[in-house]
Parts: sequence; structure tokens; C-alpha cells
Amino acid sequence: MPNEKIGKIHLETTADYKRPIETKFNFYSTDTQPKIKFMITRNGAPVGLGQHNVDAYVKLIANDGSWVVVDLEVIDALNGVCQLTVPNDFLQHDGYAKGQLYISTDNRDETVTYVEFRFLITQGLIDTIPAVEKLFYIKKYDDLEKVLKAKANNITEFYKQFEQNIQHIEEETQKAINNIEQLHQRKEKELQDSYNTIIQNLQNNKSEYLDEIRVNKEALDTMLVEVRQQLSNSDIITSVQTTNWQKTKIFNDDSTLIKLNSVDFENMNDINSGFYLVENYSNAPLGVSGKVLFYYFKGANNVEIVQLYAIESQENYSRIKNSSGMWNEWKDFYGNFETVASAKRKLEDLKEKMSNQVSQSVKTSNSYTDEKLDEFTKQKFVLFSGSASTKGTVLKLAFPLSQFKYILIKYRDQGGAKVVPAYYSADNKIPITNFNLSDSSDGDPKLFEASLRIVNDNQLQVLHNNSYAIKSATAETDTNAIEIKEILGVM
Repeated sequence: MPNEKIGKIHLETTADYKRPIETKFNFYSTDTQPKIKFMITRNGAPVGLGQHNVDAYVKLIANDGSWVVVDLEVIDALNGVCQLTVPNDFLQHDGYAKGQLYISTDNRDETVTYVEFRFLITQGLIDTIPAVEKLFYIKKYDDLEKVLKAKANNITEFYKQFEQNIQHIEEETQKAINNIEQLHQRKEKELQDSYNTIIQNLQNNKSEYLDEIRVNKEALDTMLVEVRQQLSNSDIITSVQTTNWQKTKIFNDDSTLIKLNSVDFENMNDINSGFYLVENYSNAPLGVSGKVLFYYFKGANNVEIVQLYAIESQENYSRIKNSSGMWNEWKDFYGNFETVASAKRKLEDLKEKMSNQVSQSVKTSNSYTDEKLDEFTKQKFVLFSGSASTKGTVLKLAFPLSQFKYILIKYRDQGGAKVVPAYYSADNKIPITNFNLSDSSDGDPKLFEASLRIVNDNQLQVLHNNSYAIKSATAETDTNAIEIKEILGVM
């Protein structure tokens, strides 16, 4: 363009110190995109600027500190000529401005920075005229007129396009409405035809369905009669049969006594009939302390019965609540019979007197028993010899059980070695029970019980081996207190 302002600057690529270049360029705020050409040389020769592997840009800083970065346009790549177009907005910051050129190659892996240059921006006189004088239109009017005409043309073109779009939308909307109406009519006819077909099929098949339902009902009635007949002839128990059964526990599931936190023996309305163990209680017999066992029974006409066993004193008491709601006094359960405590005292007096006699009798009895047992064992057969006590242990027999009338079982427990005869019962179980007092005192009695199951003619199996502490009323499972040592068969 003939009216363009173009300044030229020669930049030498060198590492030597260079003073900032005072260009003496003077651009006005009313200039339109003035330009500055840069001739890039090295050692006096032009530096080639490839358009695809070179990025050239300038940072401009105005007098008031405002700045902008502008990309350069390569004018003559072969001769190293590039051009800066100063933005119009930057020209609105009057005063001395400075800039610096940067050239990067290979995506800015290498960058060369050139010496600073300076130029002046002067405010145009037209920009100094006050707005109140309304002379702003002197220069800007033509530009404003062009902008407004362009915008008016754009608006006119937009409305034309808008009207066309409206017409197109109306046409497409009408097409869609027509399609919807046609689809509605078609689907309505299809639904009506389908409905008519279903009704016709239901009417045609109604008799067939009713006949099938009638046949199925008769079959179900027959099956129900057969099931009821089978139930009546079987061991199955129904809920109707258990309507009047007792459903209140008198023991725990493991057969131990039910433990209570506390009880008032004058008021036991909240307790069901059963066997209980309690340590905290009130209104008990005079002198009773410690844990007690008691059986409580609720009868007809509000009659209640309590039988109490004091573990420490080993004494039994009972009392009854009559139909009028009055409890009688505690009574010794055995009435005029001697109490356990009194009997124990007399027993101690007799122990010393009977000691010699019992000792002699035991010696004589043991001698006789040993002789008879020795004589008897000559007719025996050893079916098992070893050790068996744990639940589930299988004892393999040397001879079939069916060959013998009965068997002798030798075992050991806390009281020592013992021999018991055993017969076979219909339930194929052989029980072994024993009672023992501790050696140090007779205040800790225990019951032991083990059971053998006849698996077949040549095998026995330990079903259980439990203990029960009478004083503490405690059941202990799998204590293995009874140890089976030998089994003899007797013909």
C-alpha cells in the first residue's frame, strides 16, 4: 500500500555487545498498522529464514509498561528479511517504546535474541481534540460508517436466512405432523386388529381352558387326599398335633439346669415350671446360703410347689402355695427322716468302729473275687485290648459279638479300675455309668457316663463320654473320664 509506514532495521547476529538501537521511528496513535522490516545478517551476509523451521517474534513494551508479543512475517527467506506489524491497540500507548526480536529454530530448541530497539509513539492531534467539541467524526466517521454498513448488510442477510430457516422449519414440522397422524392411524388399526384377535382366541379357547382347569383341580384334590393319608400313616408330626403339647423348657437344650440371676421365693409369678440353679435369692429357708437347686411347679387353681436343695449343707426343703395364695412354712423334704448333715455326723462316728471290720472284709472279698475271676476268665475271649475314651473312637473286635452271651468291660476312671458285665439291648447301645467321691473329701461327688454303639458284629464306637458335677450342678461333655481298657466275651 502506498500510504504504509515502514521502518527498517539492520540486525547483525553476533555475540558482541551492542547498544540499544535508537531507530528515530515516530509512529502516531492514528496510524494504521505501521511496519518495521528487519534485515538479519551474520558476518555481513544474510541469514536464511525457513518458513517451516523458524519462529520469529518480537516483544514490544510501551512507555506505561504495557506489552505484547507479535509474530513476524518472513518477507524474503533467502535474504533474511522479516517484518513486524505494530498492532493498532499498542499505538494507543504514547511515549518511547522498546522491542526485542527473537528467532527460534526446530520448535524453539535453539533461540537467538537480538539487540533492543526503540521508537517513539506520538499522540495524533486529532486524538487531542476534546469530545465535547463533537469533532470525533472527523476521522472516525468514515470507519464507523463502513462498520455500520457492513453490520447492516450482515443483519439483512441474517434475516433473509432466518426467514428461509423459518419456512424450512414450518415445512418440516408439517411433514412430521402428517407422519405422526399416519403412524397414529396405522398403529390404532393394528391395536384394534390385535385386540379383536385376542378376544376371538379367548372365546375359542375358553371351553378348553375350563376343561383343563377342572382336570387339574381333580388331580390336585386326589393328591391332597393321598398326602393326608400318608401323613396319617407316618411318623411325621404336624403343627395341629402339637397344639396341646408342652412347649416350655424345664432344662436347657444341653440338659443342664436353667441358671437365674436372682429369685424371690415368695413371688415367682414370672418363672415357668422347671429345674433351676440360683445364687442370689431371698425368702429361702433359715440358714441356707450359697448356690441352691430348686424345682418349681405351677399347678391348677394357682397351686405352686417348690422343692429346694442347698448344695453346701446338702439339705432338702419344700413348701406349697395353696389356692388362696398363701405360702406355708419351709419344711424338711424328708419329714421325720434324718437329714444328710445329721447322718454324716453319725457316719463319721461309725467309720472308726467299722474300719478294721471293713478292711478285713475287703481283703477276704478281693481274694474270693480274684479266685472266681481267674476261674471265670479261663472261659473268656479277649475281644479288645488297648485304650478307648474319645467320642467317635471305633473299637475293632477280634471275634463277632453274636458268638457270646454277654461281655465284660474293664475300664478305669478317677476311682480306679473296674469291671462291669454288659448285655446287648434292642437299640444297639451299651451304657457304662459310675459314681465317684473325691479321695480327700466326700463333698465333691461326680457322675460319669460313657456309651458304646454296636456298629456291626465286629465293631463298637464311643458315642459319648461325659461327666456331671453334682455339687455345682455342672454338666461337662467329652471329658473322657471313662477309659475302656479291655473287652472280654463270655459264652
